[in-house]
This record gives sequence, C-alpha cells and structure tokens, in this order.
Amino acid sequence: MAGKLTAEGFLNLVKQSGLVSVDQLKKLLSEYQEQGIKLGEREPAEIADELIQRTLLTRWQANKLLQGKHKGFFLGKYRLLDLVGKGGMSSVYLAEHVLMRRRCAIKVLPSKRVNDASYLARFHREAQAVASLDHPNIVRAYDVDHEMENDAEIHFLVMEYVDGQDLQEIVTKNGALEFRDAVNYIRQAAKGLAHAHEADMVHRDVKPGNLLVDSKGVVKILDLGLARFFHEGEDKSLTIAHDEKVLGTADYLAPEQAIDSHMVDSRADIYSLGCTLYFLLTGHPPFTEGTLAQRLMAHQTKEPPPITKDRPDTPEDLVKILEKMMAKDRDERYQTADETADALFEWLQNNTDEEWRQNNLSSGLGSGVGLSQSASGAQDQQKKNPELAAFLSNLKEESGIQKGPGSGEVKQKPGSSPEQPATKPSSDVRGSSVIKEDKISSASTRIAGAAETQQKLEPKPTAPAAKPVKKPVAKPVAKPVAKAVKRPAKKTAPVVEALPSDSAVMEAEPDEMEAEVVEEAAPAELSLTSQKWFMPAVVGGGIGLLLIAGVVMFALSGGAEEKPQEKQVAQPEEAEKKTPEPETLPEEIKVGPEEQYKTIAAVLKDIQIVFGKTFGVDSKHYTIKVVAGQELKERIQIDNSSLSYPKGITIVAESGKPVILAPDGPEPVIQLKGMEGLTIDGFLIKAQGKKVAVQLADYLVGTKLKNLKINDYQSTGILATGVSGLNDEPFLLENVRLKAGSPQAIGLDFTGETNHSIMMSNVRCLNAMQTGVRFSSSVRNTHIKESIFSESSTGIRFELQGDDLSNLKLTNNTFFIVNAGIVITAMPGPGSEAIQISRNLFATLEGAEAKVEQQNDPKVWAKILTAQENYSSRTAPKPIPADELDLFKNKGKRGDANLSNFVSTTPGDEKFLSPAPDNPARKVAGTPGGMKPYVGAVGP
Repeated sequence: MAGKLTAEGFLNLVKQSGLVSVDQLKKLLSEYQEQGIKLGEREPAEIADELIQRTLLTRWQANKLLQGKHKGFFLGKYRLLDLVGKGGMSSVYLAEHVLMRRRCAIKVLPSKRVNDASYLARFHREAQAVASLDHPNIVRAYDVDHEMENDAEIHFLVMEYVDGQDLQEIVTKNGALEFRDAVNYIRQAAKGLAHAHEADMVHRDVKPGNLLVDSKGVVKILDLGLARFFHEGEDKSLTIAHDEKVLGTADYLAPEQAIDSHMVDSRADIYSLGCTLYFLLTGHPPFTEGTLAQRLMAHQTKEPPPITKDRPDTPEDLVKILEKMMAKDRDERYQTADETADALFEWLQNNTDEEWRQNNLSSGLGSGVGLSQSASGAQDQQKKNPELAAFLSNLKEESGIQKGPGSGEVKQKPGSSPEQPATKPSSDVRGSSVIKEDKISSASTRIAGAAETQQKLEPKPTAPAAKPVKKPVAKPVAKPVAKAVKRPAKKTAPVVEALPSDSAVMEAEPDEMEAEVVEEAAPAELSLTSQKWFMPAVVGGGIGLLLIAGVVMFALSGGAEEKPQEKQVAQPEEAEKKTPEPETLPEEIKVGPEEQYKTIAAVLKDIQIVFGKTFGVDSKHYTIKVVAGQELKERIQIDNSSLSYPKGITIVAESGKPVILAPDGPEPVIQLKGMEGLTIDGFLIKAQGKKVAVQLADYLVGTKLKNLKINDYQSTGILATGVSGLNDEPFLLENVRLKAGSPQAIGLDFTGETNHSIMMSNVRCLNAMQTGVRFSSSVRNTHIKESIFSESSTGIRFELQGDDLSNLKLTNNTFFIVNAGIVITAMPGPGSEAIQISRNLFATLEGAEAKVEQQNDPKVWAKILTAQENYSSRTAPKPIPADELDLFKNKGKRGDANLSNFVSTTPGDEKFLSPAPDNPARKVAGTPGGMKPYVGAVGP
C-alpha cells in the first residue's frame, strides 16, 4: 500500500478482511467518540493492539493488516489465526472452523507446487496416510480440500491441533532427557508405528522433529508425507514414479533405506526410532561428523560411539535394547514395533519406582497412553475430547511474525522434562526431511483411501493365504525376508575413506528448514571383480536450495544376497508374435471387430505404457470410441493409485445400436479408483448375477459417468467408497438409469469416512428396490438434482452416526410410489450447515416426505436447513409426528391429489412423470440457484 497507513485506512482494511464485524468496529468508534478521542489521533498499531486485547484479532492477523494486506485470512470454511511454520514443501497455519469455532492446523501446499506432480502427489499421499489411521499416538486428519483464489489453486490438509513441542525442540532447549522419559516417549512412538505397520504402511522418516509431545505428555507422530504402503507394490510407489532413490533424513536413516528407499519394510522405522532414542539420551544423533553423504555411509558401515561415552550411567539393559533397535542387519533388530514397545515397557516396569509409574503409566494420560498394551482407553478418551489440537510440522516460523494467542507450551508433570517455552525449530540441515525436487508439468490431484478400500478393489488371490504368525513383519512383496534360517549380520564393504577434499555441504539459508537428499541412479554400472560400484549424488534443498554433497564411490560387496538367475529357454515363435510397445498414440482410438484394437482394456494398457514413457510431458486427452452394436465380454478396470494414467481419458460408445458390457463372473463391470478427469459415456451394463455393477473409490476429480443404463444387479448398482471430487471439478453422475434385479437392492451406496464434491443429475431409480441413494458417512458439497426415485422403499437415506451434512442440496427431484422420501437415521453432527431441500415433488407417498428416526431437533434444523416450494400429494397428518421434517412452510403445497397426475407413469417413456396439464407442479416462478421453473424432476 502506497504511503503511510492511517487509522481510518487500517479500519477499512479490517472491514474488508471480514475478520471483525461492522457492528464491532462501530462499537469501537462509538467508544472513541464517548472518550473524546479523535480517530486521527490514534496510530494504526494502537488500534490493532486494542483489537487484539478484545480477542477480535490475533497478532499475526494484525501484523498482516498493518502491512496493508486484507486478503488471505480465510481458506474455505476456516479462519486463519497464525502462521505456525513455513518451509519448502508447505506452510502450516493455526486456524479455526468459522461456525464450530474448533481449532485445527491447516497444512497448505504452496501454489507454485500445484503444477509439480511429485509435490502434489506427495501432499495428497500424506493426507491419505493420516486419514487411513486412527491411533492416539498419530496426528489425525479431519479434511483435505482445494480452493481457488483468483487464478491460484490452493490445496490444503486440515489436521488436529496439538498443543506442544517436538522432541527436537525439547532436547535442543533442555539437553538430554532422563532415561525413563526418553524410553517412555519412544515406547509411545513405537505403539503408534505399530498401528501404521498393521495398515501396511512404513513411515520412512521417523526422527525427533516428527514426534510431537502434547501438553499431557502424549507423543504424536507427524509428517507421513514419505509413508509407503506395502500393498501397493514397487510399481505403484510415488518415489519410484518420480525417480527418487533415497528418501528420509540422513541422521536417522536405516542402512537399507539409503540403498533403496522403496524396498524397506517396517524394521527401517525401528532403526530410525533407535537413532531417535540415541538422540534423546545424548543430545545428538549417532553420527555427527562429515557431510550428508558421509553420514549416510556411516549408518551402513560404522558403529556409532557407545552411548556410555556421553552417559556413563546408562543401564546395561537399556544399552542392549538400543543396540538391538539399531542393528545394521534388520534381521537382528526387533522384528515389529509392538515387540519394541514391549521391550521398552518391560524396562520401564523394572527401572522406575511406584510413584513414577502411578503418575506416568497408570493415569491413562500423557505418557500412559497405550502402556497397558491396549490403546482402547486412550481412544475412548479422544472420542470424549475431539478438540485434540494440531498438526505442527518441523517447519520454521515465518521471520518477523510474532506468535499470537493460543501458542502451546509443554506443561511440566512429575518426573517429566521441565516446561518448554514455544521456540523456533532448529534449522540444522541434519534434522531436515529429504526429498527430490522433480518438477512435472502435469499435476494430478488424488487421495487414496484407507486399506479397506484397497482391499475391496483388489482381486482376491485364488491361492490359500499363508498361515499368520504371531507378530508378522510388514515386508515388501518383491523381496521377502526368509525367516526359516537365522543369518548372521552381513558386513557391508566400507566406503572409500579418502573423500575428495572439496566435497562439502552448502548450509541452508536461515529461513529454510527442509534439506533434501537424493541418491541418483548411477549413469553406468562398472564391474570390478565381484564388486558393484555406485556413484551416489547427494542433493538437498528447501525452497529451491540445492545441496551438493559431492560424488562418493563405495562398494557394497556383501550388502545384499544375490539370487542365482534362472535360465530362460528362448521362445522364438512367441517373440515374433509379441507386439512392440507403442511410443505414441493418436488422440482418438477406435475399438471394434474391424479396428486395430478389439478391446477397451488393450487401449488402456497402451495408454498406460505411452504415459509411463512420457510422464509429465504427454498431455493428450485420449478418446476411446467403441463401435456401436457390440456386446463386449470385458470390464473397465482402472486403478490409478500409482498415477499411471493421464488425466482426461474419455471412453464413449458411438451412437446407434447400444454397446453392451456383459462380462462373465461375479466381479463388478466397472471398477475405478483414484482416476482424474475420466469420462465413461453411453454404455448398457448387464450385471446379471453380480452383486455390484459399478465400484468406485477415492479421488475421482472431474470424473464423469454419463448416459449409462445399469440393469439386473443383485445388491448395489453403484458402490462408492470415500469418493471425492473438488468444488469446481466434482465427481459427476449424469443421466444414469438403474434397474435392480432384486427388491432388496440399493441403487447408489456411498460408504467410507466421507464423500464430498459429488453431483448427481438426472439419475433414475426405476423399479422396486430398497433404497435409491444411501449415504453412510459424512456428506459435503453434494448436489442431487432432477432425479427420480420410483417404487423404492426409501428414496434417499442418510445413515448417520454423528456424521456431518454440509453444503448438501436436494433440488427438483421426484419421489413416486415410495414408502418414505428422505430418511435421516439420526441428527447430523455439529459441523452440519447449508442444507437445502427445494422444489421436490412427493407423489403417491405412503409415509413421510422427510423424517429423522432418532432424536429429531426442530431447533437445529431451523438453523441449518432451507426448504422451499416442495409439493406433496399426501395430506399432512394432524398432529405432525415428532420425527417428521416440515419441508412445506415456505411456499410449499400439500394434500393436492392432482400432484399425482402425470402424462405417463411407465418407466422408459419419454414423458415418464411429466406433470399433466392439471398438475400444479408444472410451473413455478423463477430459477433461483439454477433450479428448474417447475417442481419435480421432469418439466411439462
């Protein structure tokens, strides 16, 4: 802002920001007038201080306003209160829900990273990882969303607000911890990791900065952005997709992780947790000298200085636990995180007095979480207290910004570390996360679902499952570790000790927090006797910072056991028949008996191959045209969890005779997961004998299912688990006809933790079925319009257990010959808002138009529900039952028999349920919010 900011100009900025209401500003000016104070006599900073004292502004908000900035204080339905941290990967804000006033932490991906597929995918991977876990020692995720601000895309993750400090800060400020406190913190972290490992997930970046201790002493695991899911396999790894060889943090990296981050299992986290315990007990990581590259190599080839060098009084049994956690050979470590936690728990039982155990192990608070080897009590505690607090990443606080009110402090408790003032995290490059900056031009926005979703979409193996052992280790599929024979620890060949004298690490700028280490693939493999030589280039950086650690040559002669290669018998005839992989494809590809491609699956495979070769460069929008009049015995199956398909594929049936999809077997005809911008248009789906016709999961941003007829399914027409779009790119179902093969079936069933940003337009449930559309989770940003529910027992059903309904619209729908139109099993959650039910037609109805089965509260509905111009042929009962919702107060109509008069009541007719000339639903005034100028789904 040009010129000096005046008091009047400052108040105008406050008004424009929306942070303080006009009435509150008028009250302030009125008080000035009563006190005889002229506005021009006040400095803007003085007014800002007064607004802060009245808790109308935070210090961070005030500083921004004093700088002349009035935008950027709101992100969707969240008000930003403070900048907690900022780094190259993201910024973290303290925020609160505008309506619920619940505090949370919001992690925002910088807008410049949105077009970088590696960063965006990793950002959504963190959201996926956190959302799929529920444990008191792991930070919880509430929401992931996307907003547009002018032309900028903003992707953000909403997480719990945790009032505390990470272990890096605590040790940096106060020095090494007491043995019992250090062991207890690591035990809690092990319990959280055990939960993640049970979900087939490895953290891969366990370090002190990613273990947060809240005000009650509870350890929370942060920053799952590098987590890897075992069930995805090597070909689906994000890090492989972006050619990143080494991921993690150098000072806490397991030896096998430095060689290949993609093939590590849960025991890599145990090693990193051991290094973290070493840090808590000594005040420094195991290896402190040398460059990043040299420290990486030390983890593979050297033993760390004995912990007794720094702490001579370390109990011998604790030394043995630490040594086992940090064994070079992963077979020599504890094999599971639960086993690690058990060992630490036993040590605490044997090395602490009764008073300490009562304060720390029996209270169920803080350090006691999960110490009984069961987390149920702690989970119950969390359910009782959902306002847990926030995700604080190990990121640096923005320079010059003062901490506003609400900054957390770690409270002192008996036997614990002393109270810690809130301070900036350490900027030491050695404590930084490491990832490779790999700019990819085509961004992809998706978030994978929980393990349950993955299991639903993956075909079940035909071979019988192996008999489980008592404490299994999550292992990579490609390289399982044999357990039958106990092998001695393998000695890794030492690195060349004489590194080049000019090999150095550039220190990070003061405002950078995240150094990055990447081991590039060697340009060539040289053979010297039996040794393999690699040339790792160690690179780091925060925001555009490149750290070059030099080129190191080292031998790994004994590092991995090589398997003898099986001799392959040449098959010249088969080789001749093999079609060479395509290098490019036209944008339009036909499928038909006379075309080059006979199946849709063959085209999709080649698109995947071409996209894999040109990832980030190929921006074609492929159209697969299927020749009319065919009946294909194939499924459309696309799982894009590994980002292996481009955005914008269209699969369309040519006009004319229908194209029928009628595959054999019980599996769904269409299965989609995490596919962005896909369109499937114009098919007849025959699902005889199949329980589910179409199965969907996860992020389906901009994906469209259009002009489909789905017939004869036995259980569910469309089963959607955790399906999500974006506000401006919703998942779309348009002109979809469903005819069930069983009266107990459901048309569309939305399950999972939440379903959001969904548009259903002109959906037709046309024969007897139990429910037209069912939701059994939170629903937001969802619109069902111009749809018909005919002969269903229930038209639309919301099975809620404290779930929220937010920004939900039901407009211009027709409910015909149904027992109940809209059924809500219980009152929606406290985050519910902006529900609209308008211009819906209820004809030939037996039961209630809309009802709440349990504990209906009209006062709550008066705040969150807008209902207007709904018509019903049913006469209102007197008195109206307590469980019914009144949808007819605002220009509604009830009890008119003519509302059941239609031009046709035969499903399939062009005029099916079009209102007859004497039907009052034929015409209403205006089209507010884009609604049709008639009541119901069909116009005159």
